[in-house]
Amino acid sequence: MISLNMSKRSIILITGGTGNLGTELTRFLLKGDNRIYCTYIFENELNRFGDIEKKNINFINCDLTCMDSTDECINKIITEDNKIDSLINLVGGFQQKKFIESNLEDAKEMMNMNYFSVFNICNLSVKALLKSENASIINIGAEAGEIGFENMTAYSASKAALINLSKTLSKELKKLEIRVTCIIPGTIDTQDNRNLMPNDDHSKWVHPLDIAKTISYLISENSKASNSNFIRMEDINNE
Repeated sequence: MISLNMSKRSIILITGGTGNLGTELTRFLLKGDNRIYCTYIFENELNRFGDIEKKNINFINCDLTCMDSTDECINKIITEDNKIDSLINLVGGFQQKKFIESNLEDAKEMMNMNYFSVFNICNLSVKALLKSENASIINIGAEAGEIGFENMTAYSASKAALINLSKTLSKELKKLEIRVTCIIPGTIDTQDNRNLMPNDDHSKWVHPLDIAKTISYLISENSKASNSNFIRMEDINNE
């Protein structure tokens, strides 16, 4: 069985680390000898963490759709730690709306949250990732981005853009020895999703801890020889 522990201290930047999946991942990675940076927008996002956890997480207020704000975030990490070993993008948003009731602003909102934010942080992080001997980028896609879901046009399109960004980056950045992987989870077992879909079979959903363990392996030195740039969590759960 492959160990999920990273052998060296890693400098990790997590976007969306204050969300449902993000808090689970951040707590999991804190158990290792890792230095964690986590972006946020609103102060109340930090209330998800306890006082001891807050002392061990380096929070950076950052608008990921703004080049100046994002570049300032990256430069801060370079100043303090010289590099970034892993960029983990959990940032994003969700929208369920009939197409005939949608408008261009809905599409722009989803593209900003799910695509442009990730494009921007990936682009500006390369200079810091190049300083690492074990550089990796993890993005979170969605099944809707592969096949398109009814009443989720704007969301599906934005996730499709993210998936294709990840595929392209995996080819282009491989030459720079930066691994890029896009994870496609099924429905994630969070309280918000349970509230939205109370009658679904929750036992079939993907637990956030399983995603956290998978990410931990993908950013570890154990996965440096891996060529996988596209992973479905259902496939992992069935192995």
